[in-house]
Amino acid sequence: MNKDLRDSKQTEDTQRPLLIAFKPLEQLKNRVANARDESDLALFHALLLYGEALTKCTVAGLVASVVDDVDRNRYRCPELERSISLVQENLCLFNRSWAYLYRNLSGKYRVTSLGGAEEPFSKFKTAKSEHVPNGIYVHFDTAGRVDLMESSPEALDFFIANGGFAQRMPLSSSFRTHLHQW
Repeated sequence: MNKDLRDSKQTEDTQRPLLIAFKPLEQLKNRVANARDESDLALFHALLLYGEALTKCTVAGLVASVVDDVDRNRYRCPELERSISLVQENLCLFNRSWAYLYRNLSGKYRVTSLGGAEEPFSKFKTAKSEHVPNGIYVHFDTAGRVDLMESSPEALDFFIANGGFAQRMPLSSSFRTHLHQW
């Protein structure tokens, strides 16, 4: 490779990080590609698995970056906590309006705000013509049901899908120490 080409390549590499194939995620990416040819349901499950693995690998890698020492500071994890907080604060998904919608006998909904403005869900409080299943919703252009999370109208606990989908979806609480079948 001539010197000019090497220099331009080096400049290009410093501007944009080189993506390295990470085998665990590459395998899941291949699984997604195969599932795409199988069915929409298979693709959906493969994408869930891929997203879950991406998140878990991220956390595992961040934990590994904290050095072990005699005082066991690794388990205090201030840098890990800071990293997780930065992701939450900067991920625009969590800046949207979220709510738990519960349909009362009157046909109107009890709206429990989970984050963001309550206004996008205010129509559910008054209009009896709105019919959606009880559950957690995030507002984009319309209210989108978050099928992989559950709670109650009081929003005291939250259950998040925990893989192994069959007829019933196993959900685990990130806030308490139990599993729930939904």
